[in-house]
Amino acid sequence: MENFWEAVNLMFFIYALAAVVSLVVAWSIKVVFAVFRTKNDSAEEKKPAAEAAS
Repeated sequence: MENFWEAVNLMFFIYALAAVVSLVVAWSIKVVFAVFRTKNDSAEEKKPAAEAAS
């Protein structure tokens, strides 16, 4: 019976570890896209000003 509970504890640990890794990856992808969007928005704001000055 002890071996069964060790397997269950290992299963819970693996599931928790997978959930944490998944959340970290999702958060990092979200941050990367936010940075790209911010840079794109700032480039769009500067573009008309540069064209008007020409």
